[in-house]
Amino acid sequence: MITTMRNLLEAPAVTGVKAVPWAVLAVALPTFIRAAIDGAVVGVAVTPYVPFVVLAALFLGWQWGALVAVVAAAVSDALFIGPPNQFLEGPSDWAAMSFFFVSSVLIVRLIREMRSALAKQLAARPSRGARKGIVFSLEEGEAFASWQGSGPPMKLGPQEEVCEMMQDFIAQVELGKLLNRYS
Repeated sequence: MITTMRNLLEAPAVTGVKAVPWAVLAVALPTFIRAAIDGAVVGVAVTPYVPFVVLAALFLGWQWGALVAVVAAAVSDALFIGPPNQFLEGPSDWAAMSFFFVSSVLIVRLIREMRSALAKQLAARPSRGARKGIVFSLEEGEAFASWQGSGPPMKLGPQEEVCEMMQDFIAQVELGKLLNRYS
């Protein structure tokens, strides 16, 4: 699941004119869902829109996610809260919209920050063609490994265990070379 989320965040967002039909769908689909349950369910005027704000921010970018949230709030208030075509009639309407906007801002901001952090991480990664090597270090008997431009060192474990693993690895490589010579 983490790999899937990372791939979604690494993929470029749909932008420009291509994003318009998806943004319209991100408002229309939950509106139809909410209309279908109107009368049978009350008190969930904005709830069906929340996952679509997430999807819009994820696939269309934070600007479209914010726009979907604003349009969804207006549509849900006009159609499902209080008398039709009246906006923010009472305190419960204000509360519902406040919670929806706070949630939407948090969702859109989180996705924006995740995309930004991932982009910085990818930019700091050395290119596949460039050989940068691994830097090993010791601190208080613990072995660490780091790669140029990849952030903080990664803890490998106690020095003795890591040395044994490295010696075993080198022996396996040498054995592989020897076996490949005779095959």
